Amino acid sequence: MTATVTFTAAELLEMAQQLERNGAEFYSVAAMLPAAAGRRRSLMELAAWEEQHEKTFAEMQAGLAASEMPLTGEAALYVQALVDGHVFESNAHELLSRCQTVPDVLRTAIALEKESIVFYIGLRDMIPPSHRAQLDDILRQEMRHVAILTNELAALKAA
Repeated sequence: MTATVTFTAAELLEMAQQLERNGAEFYSVAAMLPAAAGRRRSLMELAAWEEQHEKTFAEMQAGLAASEMPLTGEAALYVQALVDGHVFESNAHELLSRCQTVPDVLRTAIALEKESIVFYIGLRDMIPPSHRAQLDDILRQEMRHVAILTNELAALKAA
């Protein structure tokens, strides 16, 4: 027998905010690494984008109706699997302690961005339709982050 899992849209948007806080912290800490000196500006820009995404999710959360329906069934189980997979328990210092080089930092950042994209794609059908355009914009920006990081990684390999 499967346990009943329930989330509200507000809880999902709080998770999205936490994911963005984790991302901003990761980029801010990474930017201060001595080895990342040549990438400091782009890492700080990524941190600023993540902070803006957090604000957008907070605004979306504030705009939810008090009578919102809870998320149950397969959708809730999907979110629970992400939570159980520790997607939201990112510790920037711990993650970066495993990175020996700038390419390691960039590969880790790409993996984190991809995890957030997967979550946001799943979140898309779980939030009210009135918030989907904002989420789609964030999704495009997260995909752009992957492209930026991939280009930076390629530039390092080419050098």
